[in-house]
Amino acid sequence: MKKSEKITKGLKVNLVESSEDSILSLDSHVKKFRTLRDLLNYFLWNPDYDFGKVEIEYIDRPKGISLVKGENVKEIGHKFIYLIDGTPLPMHRIVRVIYGGEEWWKKR
Repeated sequence: MKKSEKITKGLKVNLVESSEDSILSLDSHVKKFRTLRDLLNYFLWNPDYDFGKVEIEYIDRPKGISLVKGENVKEIGHKFIYLIDGTPLPMHRIVRVIYGGEEWWKKR
């Protein structure tokens, strides 16, 4: 039996292949979120998660890809994430969200 992982539209799916069939199983802790904002708010407001463990990778011009940790986020707006220092981070520049070392979202 061969087991592999793939990310499909923000939903983590484990693909288990056997000689008989292919079976899709969903990780119990991963839910489908309609938007990136929904995912970030889930981490922020769900008591089972520590928002300080969230890492957000984004396009930082002219530097390239930069990282901001959840502990530096002040507010999650509709189109921007506002950092503690007052810097607005546009949602469309976010390329990846990691929680506890595990990738939860990646821009297509």
